[in-house]
Amino acid sequence: MTNTPALRIGDSSAQIAAESVLLAAASKALGVELSPSRVHVGDVYIDVDGVDPGRTVLVEATAMIGAPKAAQQKKLAADVLKLGWASRTLGDVRCVIVTWSPEVQAFLSRPRAWLTAARLEAGVELILAEPDDTAFVAVSAARLAQDRYAME
Repeated sequence: MTNTPALRIGDSSAQIAAESVLLAAASKALGVELSPSRVHVGDVYIDVDGVDPGRTVLVEATAMIGAPKAAQQKKLAADVLKLGWASRTLGDVRCVIVTWSPEVQAFLSRPRAWLTAARLEAGVELILAEPDDTAFVAVSAARLAQDRYAME
């Protein structure tokens, strides 16, 4: 018998831990150190999952599993909009979304889809990282708990 704490609806600890694993994978792939940061863009700011020390690379990490659900699709669209806007406003900034989900990669690369066109025009890149077994299992358990809650 394991002593795993019960998951609570709205508990994002598995997601946060998984995003840090994805940021480490993006750091390695991009050759820069990344850490969460608030980036000032003119008179406003954006919170970004990963930013390099020179503020030339902005990364959003998405630890989704499987095909994105409606709310997740909106989150992905918001990430594309945020990164694209930051790139256009800040100038010479590389913007990347990192995921371990081939389904998320496919969603953001659908032919003839406005979101794909917007992502490509904005220059927002995709990195498909290898899943970390521990983080993947934790996020899978959290998603299963959310799915069960939604069915009740």
